[in-house]
Amino acid sequence: MKIHPGFLTGGFGGSRLSEVGVKFNASLNTIENWTDNAFDDSSWISAIEKGTPPAAPWNKLWPRPIPQWKDYGLKNYTNLLVNSAALKLPYTTTFQINVVAKLPYNAQVTPYLDITTPASKTINIKTDDIENTINADYTSKIGTQQFETYAWMNGHEVRYTIPAGVTINALKYRETGYDSELSGSFSCNDAFYNTTWTKSQRTLYINMRDNYSDCPDRERAQWWGDVVIEIGQTFYALDRKSDMLSKKAISNLVKWQKVDNSIFAPSPAGSWDKELPVQTLASIGESGFWTYYRYSGDTAAMVDAYPHVKKYLALWTLDADGLVNHRKGGWDWSDWGASIDTRLLDNCWYYMALTAARKMAILSNNAIDTTTFDLKITSIKNNFNRVLWNNTSYKSPGVTSADDRGNGLAVVAGLADSAKWPSIRTLLLTTKNSSPYMEKYVLEALYM
Repeated sequence: MKIHPGFLTGGFGGSRLSEVGVKFNASLNTIENWTDNAFDDSSWISAIEKGTPPAAPWNKLWPRPIPQWKDYGLKNYTNLLVNSAALKLPYTTTFQINVVAKLPYNAQVTPYLDITTPASKTINIKTDDIENTINADYTSKIGTQQFETYAWMNGHEVRYTIPAGVTINALKYRETGYDSELSGSFSCNDAFYNTTWTKSQRTLYINMRDNYSDCPDRERAQWWGDVVIEIGQTFYALDRKSDMLSKKAISNLVKWQKVDNSIFAPSPAGSWDKELPVQTLASIGESGFWTYYRYSGDTAAMVDAYPHVKKYLALWTLDADGLVNHRKGGWDWSDWGASIDTRLLDNCWYYMALTAARKMAILSNNAIDTTTFDLKITSIKNNFNRVLWNNTSYKSPGVTSADDRGNGLAVVAGLADSAKWPSIRTLLLTTKNSSPYMEKYVLEALYM
């Protein structure tokens, strides 16, 4: 084994990402042909055998539950621009230029270059994504050479900063991503909605790799509030290989349950273990686990998850009004935005988690557990309207203004009967405090 001499430390990278950017000096690449059978590696040190799994440091190994990445191959950019003018290759620079290489859409890419230089030159590669902390510095050797940075970036365009004296032979990119096809379709006579569909499908896909993520740049983390929405979209937008990533996400979440029975996300995690209670309720409930089952029929995933769901729901208790007590967890967060009615949201989410858990109990041959769930389901159903409905909207005592997200969720949960729908609909159309995360449930309520 040997540390590659061409790759240098100090690559760009943010504290939120496991990946870092690349610094590569081709003139230091003294092992360029190391993959050749004839290459002499006799001077390299021998790797140290640490032990056969499950020995430390490996511990228990798990089979990869998802496909290997889909490699779309090296492709030409949609176009190459310098100062908004088309760049024709090959081209020799007489001064430093900034090449804007257009991608067909926001994609997970590894940029590539083929250049000829008479001296050592440093080229910077990044994307237009302002959140992106992944980029690359390539320092050339003399002559013709090719380089591809394997730290993937994303954006709508790749930007190459190329100094004077470089002949650009080719600039390309390789898209990689989760191996699922964009198989769903939608069309109508309104261009706005057609564009919205395309954007939504692409947004879903770019947030899939070895896990679902909240964003493909700043964090790439499996926040489960986002995963709930993404899983529901896959059944309309992608082929069924996406189900393997959904099943993996569910397994990750429950297998990382802590000894106190709390469940946290993102998971897997190395530097984070804070429970976001209502995100967890959303995850294990009707909109999360049960939506996955309802569309996939994956009984095994529910049977595997149910014991964890049961233990987690037992952490929640009811108050003197027969509604659920607030649980702060490690991060007391319900949504971004203003006028959040925490009590209203808590009861909607907990009710949806209970009704899903009840169905999981029956599915996994644990029908005896339904008695416990039924007591809490009945209590919330009997007291929700008595305590929280004020004849025009749902609003907790002491809350100043009605929460659109909470009222929308009451409809989705089935706690708001149809007699209340007209006034709730007026509220949802005139009050806009939800973040995009919770607006999904407002829209769902309007559809209902």
